[in-house]
Amino acid sequence: MSKDKVSIDELAWKMIGKLDAIKDEGRGKTILANIRSTVGKSLDDANTIWPFLFEYLPEKYLGRRGEISPYENAIYMTLQVYAIIQQGSGNRGIAKELDGNFSMGDTLRILRRGDESDKSLNQRFNAMVTANEFEELCYHLRHLVRILKAKVEGSLQVDYGKLARDLYWLQREKKKEVSMNWSRCYYKSINSKTNDVEEEK
Repeated sequence: MSKDKVSIDELAWKMIGKLDAIKDEGRGKTILANIRSTVGKSLDDANTIWPFLFEYLPEKYLGRRGEISPYENAIYMTLQVYAIIQQGSGNRGIAKELDGNFSMGDTLRILRRGDESDKSLNQRFNAMVTANEFEELCYHLRHLVRILKAKVEGSLQVDYGKLARDLYWLQREKKKEVSMNWSRCYYKSINSKTNDVEEEK
């Protein structure tokens, strides 16, 4: 498959896989540090990440005349999520066995306890999925990811391909659809098994 025909899911996994393979090496540590240094910055003000980002982005994903494309923003934010999770983590592996339907709502559901202690967490989640601006949504997402990282040891189930795809559509015409899907996955019974979905017969 040519570079220009790769899907955003495949591209995200390719870039995350590359980073994961070198995260303990000097170059990998530098790239991750550069990514974390861009948190809170618009992509056009994040020149430390440009060499890695634009090496992989296909031509069709690039913005024009200084305008940042939804593809660029989606991959940029996905890389930030990965970099935040990896910071000082020791050995945070990536869950490659996910099937492309595991949303950020599924990932964050692990934080819920099903009692009153969830109140502030739920408020943060709701602020994220109802955010009017993409930058505001990303702000809340990063905060929730930091909470997740602090409370969960070992590997975290994050489908980076699905995340990148959802972040793309959150900037386009499927914002409500993605927000609803994240909410359904986040609020469903915390006693149910995430990957056991019974089909109607």
